[in-house]
Amino acid sequence: SDKFGRSGWRTIVPAPDFVQFVDWLKSEAISGRALDIGCGAGRHSILLAQNNYNTYGIDFAKSAIKLAETSAKSANSENSTSFRVGNALALPYDKDYINITNDDGCLHHIEPTDWSLYLNNITRVIKRGGILRIKEFSKNCTYFDQNTSVGSPQWVWLCSSGYTYFF
Repeated sequence: SDKFGRSGWRTIVPAPDFVQFVDWLKSEAISGRALDIGCGAGRHSILLAQNNYNTYGIDFAKSAIKLAETSAKSANSENSTSFRVGNALALPYDKDYINITNDDGCLHHIEPTDWSLYLNNITRVIKRGGILRIKEFSKNCTYFDQNTSVGSPQWVWLCSSGYTYFF
């Protein structure tokens, strides 16, 4: 949803399931750099920064990045966040630079023919053993606009023996 203040890219209120994800990261003592793909107004980037992650947010919309920068400053998180206009299919980060990657609503905007390019970019920038969280709408989505999990969360690990992923 893009209703201001509720959910979607224009809000700075993190989704409840993302708060749960950050709590899980902390409980597992996972630290480092975090990348928020399709960061919108920065709601998840800011939460990561407030929990001691050096956070990078990328979005194709210049208006979203401006709002994210303003939101981070208002939340006193501007020193722990770095936002930039960019393309999820050409991530401007070095190889093995990111520990945690979050995509909360970007992949479902990418053409299926570009999914392999998308995944190749993520696997290039994320460190082996890093965490990849993808939350997307699907044809089977039963909670649109409610922003609550159905069942237990299922975190996907990029394990040291290779990358594990699903679509």
